[in-house]
Amino acid sequence: MADGLPHEALARAVAAAFGPRVAIRAAERLCGDASNRTYVRVQLGAHQPATAVAMLLGEGRFTGGGDELGGGAGTELPFVDVGRYLAAHDLPVPALYHDASRTDGLLLIEDIGDANLWSVASAAPARVDDLFGDAVDLL
Repeated sequence: MADGLPHEALARAVAAAFGPRVAIRAAERLCGDASNRTYVRVQLGAHQPATAVAMLLGEGRFTGGGDELGGGAGTELPFVDVGRYLAAHDLPVPALYHDASRTDGLLLIEDIGDANLWSVASAAPARVDDLFGDAVDLL
C-alpha cells in the first residue's frame, strides 16, 4: 500500500465488512476533486466485491455533522444520512459496507468506478442533452 495511508484502519474496516479472511491486496489513492476528504480504492482479490472505496475523513473530521458547510451536530455523517434518504426513494446510491467514521475516520463504500457524468458527457458531445436530461429526471 502507498505511504501515508491508514493501513491498520483500512484492514479493520475490510475485516468488519467482509470477514477476517478478506485481505487488502493493494490500495490506490484516488482524486478527490473539490473535497477535503481522501479516497482510496482497495483491491480485495478474488473476493466479491473485488474492490471497495475508503472515504478517509481526515484527522478529527467527524463532528457529528460532517465537514459540509452548515453541518449541524447530528448523530451521523450527512453522506450516510442522505444516502439512506435517496435509497429509500429508490434512487441509486453506493452501498455503505462499513461505517468507521467515529472510530477510524473512514467509511468503506461500494466502488462505482471512475466515470462521472461530466467525463461521460465530455466524451460523447452528441449525447450531452440526453445524459444531463436523464440525470435531472432521475432526481
